[in-house]
Amino acid sequence: MSRWALLLLVLGALVAGCSDDGPSGSGTATAPPPASLSAYLEAGVSATEREAIAGRLEAMTVDGRVVSYSYLSAEDGLAELRGRLDDPSILDDLTANPVPAVFRIEVVPSALGGVTREIAAMPGIDPELGVQEDVELPPGVTVP
Repeated sequence: MSRWALLLLVLGALVAGCSDDGPSGSGTATAPPPASLSAYLEAGVSATEREAIAGRLEAMTVDGRVVSYSYLSAEDGLAELRGRLDDPSILDDLTANPVPAVFRIEVVPSALGGVTREIAAMPGIDPELGVQEDVELPPGVTVP
């Protein structure tokens, strides 16, 4: 067997082992991780509008575009912020809660654009903050 034929044989074996169905021979595809979205609600959003957004997210869960979702009230969001701060006393002088209520949404990556547009267009979504994709920073990277 010539050197080129042997090289082609080895390369062919390597390519055959590099498929989209997981480790060579496993036969199972590894799904990409879901994308994370935050859908910020307007201050003073009505219960009817909030429930309509939740209902739409539930329908998207049933049709397979949304993996999961949860609601975080403005009050719970402020409490979560306090827990993350080194010095939560800096929030003591606030006269109003600056943290909006939010739906946290895990979306199938292939449905990201459609889900984002559909939720952003619903009444009750903050027109300035809207729906944003959450980006996880690599370990050791911080935002100043």
